[in-house]
Amino acid sequence: MKDRALFVRTFFILFVISTVIVYAIYYYDSHNTPEYKIRERLTELGYPSEGYYYADNSIRYPDARVVVFQDGKVENYTVNIWQATAAAYSLLSPYQSKLEQYNFTLNLDYQGFTETYKDGTLYFVFPVKMSRKGKKDNILVGYVFVDRRTGRAFIKGLLG
Repeated sequence: MKDRALFVRTFFILFVISTVIVYAIYYYDSHNTPEYKIRERLTELGYPSEGYYYADNSIRYPDARVVVFQDGKVENYTVNIWQATAAAYSLLSPYQSKLEQYNFTLNLDYQGFTETYKDGTLYFVFPVKMSRKGKKDNILVGYVFVDRRTGRAFIKGLLG
């Protein structure tokens, strides 16, 4: 009888420990995706997680589109965050191919992107970091600016 109770108790403890480990791995994997990091950063910048948000004479949508009411004009910034990241990566792709032979890669910092006005136009600004493959070193090499109205991107920093 003692052996059976010990077996049941051991089985239960191993089941609980393995369940906690599996849940922790799932939680870690789901919270370290680029999509999750972008959504988290958008929430920090004041974008809603669903619906829309009206404040400061602007309407903000969950995908980072903005409609701004300013000086009797309506400015519609239709480029969302997913289009902006695609434009930024397409701008970085020629540099990526040149740096691959030296085992370097360029990455957008999803947790550090912001938005700014420059010359009356609203831009997404993505920090670009360079790292060696297989290493954890990140060097800030510049910024990619993406126009929120047209989707055009340009680089400022060491790359351009």
